[in-house]
Amino acid sequence: MHCLLRPSNVSHGPDHYRPVPITPGGKVAQKITLVDDIDGTPIDSGDGGTVRFSIEGANYEIDLGADNVAELHSVLEKFVSNGRRVGSRPAAASTASSSTKSDPKQLKAIREWANANGHPVSDRGRIPSEVQAAYQAAHK
Repeated sequence: MHCLLRPSNVSHGPDHYRPVPITPGGKVAQKITLVDDIDGTPIDSGDGGTVRFSIEGANYEIDLGADNVAELHSVLEKFVSNGRRVGSRPAAASTASSSTKSDPKQLKAIREWANANGHPVSDRGRIPSEVQAAYQAAHK
């Protein structure tokens, strides 16, 4: 009988592997059981799971059963409710039309209009979205 080596779910060291038997002519089947990293109890499917969190720039991942997930959320609740969420936000929609982004004549017209109407912009570089929005509003 042949064996594959798979990372162990029970041992916490990086070099712990367990054999997965391969029966001749058979298929390899594997059942993975998550174990709560705090109390060592098996985590039933749909009851807890892997929780990811970050603190001071370091990212962490921990497997927790439902009770420990609830405890973690309870402990962090006052910090989360008073904190500011960063990252994972959808990107802001652009106010510039796609033709403005790629049409040099349109960009030149916006620059000329902006400089003549109290919105100083340089001859090169990005035109601020506020200036583009003001130009669009003035030309509707």
